[in-house]
Amino acid sequence: MDRGLRESIEVLGKKIRTIRSDKAIRLRELSSRTKLSIGALSQIERGIMTPSLSSMILIAHALQTPMGDFFDSPELTLKGNPNALCIRKGEETLLHSSKGVSVYLLYHDEVFSMEIVKNIFEISGTTGDTKYQHEGEEWGMVLKGRLRVELGKQAYILNEGDSICLKSNIPHRLINISSGKTIQIWFNSPPLWINKGRSIFLT
Repeated sequence: MDRGLRESIEVLGKKIRTIRSDKAIRLRELSSRTKLSIGALSQIERGIMTPSLSSMILIAHALQTPMGDFFDSPELTLKGNPNALCIRKGEETLLHSSKGVSVYLLYHDEVFSMEIVKNIFEISGTTGDTKYQHEGEEWGMVLKGRLRVELGKQAYILNEGDSICLKSNIPHRLINISSGKTIQIWFNSPPLWINKGRSIFLT
């Protein structure tokens, strides 16, 4: 595993443990709230296991904290031109990698309450074994590969160039069903990854 990714996983685990401790919530109670095993939660907090997106949402919901509190907000600055933000290929900020899915931040704006990420799915990569839900709306487009979007009781197959807009409060998850990598651009409003100060998770 890449050293930088390993360090980010360890930092993520420490932040989850700190938030849990500050709220005086025991691992057993967090396990009961999230339906994740005590062993899995312990490994996540120690940086041994990388939580999937669906697991992180369950943990954030159980702790009643914005998922953005698990991460350091990247500094995205307008370089050279005060009217434009240019991010070259390979310069994207890696936010998280788990279950064969790597999430890269392209842009976020607290004023307009939105963020844009690039998701790279390895073969059979998925956002998690279970569906998740939260406040807001999402829009995404497949740039390469083939993606299965499970939304409630329905499923949509997206090929290259296809896009989808969905209500985030409907349980959903994403799965790569191509024989190679699937790459997509995803828009979240309000931000899911970089969302400081308020929880967007449904009670």
